[in-house]
Amino acid sequence: MRNLLILIVVIAVAFGIYAVMQDDLDGPAPEVVAPTNEPIGDEVVGDVSTVVDEPGAEADIEIDASEALDDTAEATEDMLDNAADGAAEMADDAEAATEDAMQDVSEAADDAAAATDEALDDAAAATEDAAEATEEAAEDAAAATEQTLDNAADATEEAVEDTAAATEDAAAATEDAANATADAVSDAPEFLTAENFDYDRAVEYIDNSDLSMTAKTTAKAGLAEMRDSPEQLEKLLTALRDELGF
Repeated sequence: MRNLLILIVVIAVAFGIYAVMQDDLDGPAPEVVAPTNEPIGDEVVGDVSTVVDEPGAEADIEIDASEALDDTAEATEDMLDNAADGAAEMADDAEAATEDAMQDVSEAADDAAAATDEALDDAAAATEDAAEATEEAAEDAAAATEQTLDNAADATEEAVEDTAAATEDAAAATEDAANATADAVSDAPEFLTAENFDYDRAVEYIDNSDLSMTAKTTAKAGLAEMRDSPEQLEKLLTALRDELGF
């Protein structure tokens, strides 16, 4: 690439020199004097003859032309050398600039690759940490759920046991109450029950009891009012038996 650039510059300089020399050769033609009818004097002819016949005139012309050609060739060579040196220097500068640019690009690529690797490492570490945190959270949640279920099962079992015990206690109390009621009913006179109620005997029994006069009057009035209503009569007789101690 460098040699090609030098060659191009040298060719350009040579072409420029050729163009300049061609312009000199193609310069304005010498003025041609139109012929006249005037006779050429002996003086003019004599001068021309003198110049032509002067010894060494043709040799001086040839020497001047040769020196001019040598000077032109030397100047051309100097210009080509200068152009080649300039082209070489330009090529060196371009090559150095290219190497610097490539070095900068390489360093930038290395920096980018290092940054990318570091970012990937950070992302991988963050992902691993997130995965561990998620796993720990899942384990904690599972343990908490299991503990909650165990506690709920224990609480439910205890509640069932307590309910069963309460039910048994209630059943026993109900049974005791029923037995007590049955005992009380069985001790009371038959005419004071709804099934075998006898109004007259009930009134006589109340009059002969230890109840107060007010209680006797209230009980007898209630029996008279409720005697034809079995449901209300049963409640009244139950209360009356309690007052009488049955």
